[in-house]
Amino acid sequence: IPTYFQVNGQYSLIGLGLGMLTLVITAFISHYGKGFIRNLPFLFAILIVYALSALLTLAGVPVIDFTVFNNVKLIQIPDFSFFHMNFPALNWAQIIQILLLFAPLSLVCVCEHLSDHKALSAVIGTDLTQTPGVGRTLIGDGIASTIGGFVCGLMNTSYGESVGTTGFSRICSKYVITLAAIIMGVAGFVGPLQAFLVSIPSCIFGGCACVLYGYITLSGIRTIKDNNIDLNNNRNVTIIASILTLGVSGVVCNFGIVSIGTTALAMLVGIILNVILKDKQEAV
Repeated sequence: IPTYFQVNGQYSLIGLGLGMLTLVITAFISHYGKGFIRNLPFLFAILIVYALSALLTLAGVPVIDFTVFNNVKLIQIPDFSFFHMNFPALNWAQIIQILLLFAPLSLVCVCEHLSDHKALSAVIGTDLTQTPGVGRTLIGDGIASTIGGFVCGLMNTSYGESVGTTGFSRICSKYVITLAAIIMGVAGFVGPLQAFLVSIPSCIFGGCACVLYGYITLSGIRTIKDNNIDLNNNRNVTIIASILTLGVSGVVCNFGIVSIGTTALAMLVGIILNVILKDKQEAV
């Protein structure tokens, strides 16, 4: 992901080096760390490389923008302007456009939800599609996304990065995760912490992303293995290869008001191929 390995908006070998260092430290801590430290490899890797980046900045290599700390207050109320909801007059002539825009998006979110829960099931050893069941998880996801949409926030569909973090930390307790969410909500009012998070260079996140996205891919491969998918079957190979290739290609399809991104396109192509490519036994 080239944009991750930038310093102040410019591609930089320093940024690439810091990103790779973050990756190596994360791997080292997750493998050799003990106890509490081993459970939080990303946090400690970020802190270590951030400290190094601060030293580079003080030495004259501008990696971190410290101006974000200017005029920071201990308790700082975030901008709640997104709560100012606006309901424009509905133009019935645009209904078709709205459906074309959101129908594919909804399908993609459902696919991502299912794939993430399958990957998470492999991590925790419980099939979440059975317990509590896809119906309940989708309802929870849908309600949260609806509320988020009304306050102009992001959709609350599950994210692969969270699955990767859970897999590395091995912390799967819903109570711990709920407490962490509450702490993060409260921390959003702490000015110095807000500034610190904003100041973390994107290249550091890039190193973490390499591990996280790789873990997501590995979870998919594990799912294929656990379900005894026959990779000698050309049908299966074609579908899997197409999804993997499109998923890392960066291809985006624009159809007027509808834009299908890389991940969404890979999912849709996989679904279509799975439907049209029948097993030879079924075809007969």
